[in-house]
Amino acid sequence: MLVEVGQPQKALTDLKTVLEQINSVPNARDAAWPAMQAYTCSGLGPAFAALGDYSKAFDEYQKSIDLQPDNAWVYFNRAHVYEKLGEHSKALTDFERSLSKSRPKLPAYKRAIAERRVQE
Repeated sequence: MLVEVGQPQKALTDLKTVLEQINSVPNARDAAWPAMQAYTCSGLGPAFAALGDYSKAFDEYQKSIDLQPDNAWVYFNRAHVYEKLGEHSKALTDFERSLSKSRPKLPAYKRAIAERRVQE
């Protein structure tokens, strides 16, 4: 992910382009549309957070959750923003949620981070 390598602005540009393409396809509201939209919004959250725009980050996380509530990644990513803002109880709740969701589930290394945060 571009955010993880220090390129949040590039991530925003790319993900916004993806959303435009997804939403420009006529009759694209098929079974895959919510997931594509949700995963793209889930990626926008960390990009906005990395740029310090937490309000937009939380808006994107919520859009993603509304569309794909079983995505472990969105809760994991939002938990990190809550941690950064010192909202530890909200971070804990989201780390716990990230461990219980499975569409898609967290990879082992992120799961280990979430488990460690919950234990702390």
